[in-house]
Amino acid sequence: MTSHAGGPKIVIIEHSHQMNASAANALLKTLEEPNPDSYLLLVTESISSMMATIRSRCQRLQFEAPRFDESLEWLQGQLLDNEDGVKLLVAADNQPLKALELASSDAYEVQQSFIANVCDLLTGHSSIRQCVTQAAKLGEPVAVGYLLNLAALLVKSGVTGATVITAEDPRVSRLIRALDQAEHSSKAQAEGLLRFYQSALDGRQQLASSTNLNPQLIMESLLRQWARLPLGLRT
Repeated sequence: MTSHAGGPKIVIIEHSHQMNASAANALLKTLEEPNPDSYLLLVTESISSMMATIRSRCQRLQFEAPRFDESLEWLQGQLLDNEDGVKLLVAADNQPLKALELASSDAYEVQQSFIANVCDLLTGHSSIRQCVTQAAKLGEPVAVGYLLNLAALLVKSGVTGATVITAEDPRVSRLIRALDQAEHSSKAQAEGLLRFYQSALDGRQQLASSTNLNPQLIMESLLRQWARLPLGLRT
């Protein structure tokens, strides 16, 4: 590594969990014998997906997400007066930069349509094909993230009774109420949702890997499992 102006050398590697084995092995020597005044920052939101040999040679620094009210205060200062910061922030899972990105494109509308169709899929009023098409527009890794968030939301609110913010779509609120009134037991609901959540985590890890997997097939498989969840919501 060469310094730009003679000072310390800093290298930032974003999404470092997506490195393939060859790249990780090439980096190992630098991590084991770093040059003086050199700093390598490996940034990841999925540390479990990183090679163990890489993790063991790094000092771990974990950054906590801001509180919702802190995120909202910052976001409102960036938005136009007619834009709803709460809805955007909820849709972005309390990630203010992502919420700002949603506000500056049509991604918010696509996301809302995807979530609505995914909710309707549980009641038999939507099709897997529709959801797959919208997932491709969002990007399959992003779409899987929304599935994970929705599954977690249903477990927290529909099964455990926890209070959560559901401003992103009225269908989510209706789905939670329907889940609470369904004939299936809360235990069966929770077990099904938790199994799906683990499958979605596995799917997200597969999508983040360097192997040549088909994102559409992964998405279809997850949506079929989602549609078959034993929640007792089909009419």
